[in-house]
Amino acid sequence: MTHIYVFGSVNLDYVAEVERLPLPGETLTGSTLSLFSGGKGGNQAHGAAGVSATAGSVSMVGCVGEDSDGVRLRSDLEKHGVEVATLVSVPVQSGSALITVDADSENTIVVIPGANHAWPADLVSSIPLTAADVVVVQLEVPFETVRAIAE
Repeated sequence: MTHIYVFGSVNLDYVAEVERLPLPGETLTGSTLSLFSGGKGGNQAHGAAGVSATAGSVSMVGCVGEDSDGVRLRSDLEKHGVEVATLVSVPVQSGSALITVDADSENTIVVIPGANHAWPADLVSSIPLTAADVVVVQLEVPFETVRAIAE
């Protein structure tokens, strides 16, 4: 059976809606603040699990912090059918993103990598990949990690 392994980032996204994007040094009042499970890897894992015909056929490989955000991110992925046994907790803050979205859906994003840049050296080599597996990776984790995955 084909298994999908998503190697990548998992962030808690803080999304503020504003009428327009702020200018440098300017403070604006927003209308709403929403929190979402995100990160390029987390988003891909959610998407893959959403179209997968087999429950548990998508695994998220990455890192979250040993904090309440890490618990929330892990729980959200699990709730959406993503296998999280390969999502490890590390003793740093979970990754996050501060996103501002204006009335025209333009945005600005600041990513704080946190745990996404704290991959244990043996995490990639510990995944039992087979020739039938699909590997998904993006560049929101350290490049050395991406290189190790590709190799």
